[in-house]
Amino acid sequence: MPATQCRRYAVVGAGPAGLAAATTLANAATTSTCIESAPQIGGQFNMALRVPGKEEFAETLRYFRRRIQTTGVRLQLNHTRRCPGAGRPTLRCRDPGTA
Repeated sequence: MPATQCRRYAVVGAGPAGLAAATTLANAATTSTCIESAPQIGGQFNMALRVPGKEEFAETLRYFRRRIQTTGVRLQLNHTRRCPGAGRPTLRCRDPGTA
């Protein structure tokens, strides 16, 4: 179902679920940004790739790299925000239009 108005969404995490959400949102005529603290997409798939017999996970990541390109998802890697005085990363919306 197409979006009736332009909306902007932020998806936190570029594992398989986050990538699926970001590309689906981008397909719905919205602006989607996928924010990941690691230097590459994949989440736990990157660890699973090291297990013998799980090399097919690389194909899933190749698929999502292509979907990111074709849907126009904005990808922010190595991205963390720290809240002053707190020990763990937090993300905050930059404006009220960002979910």
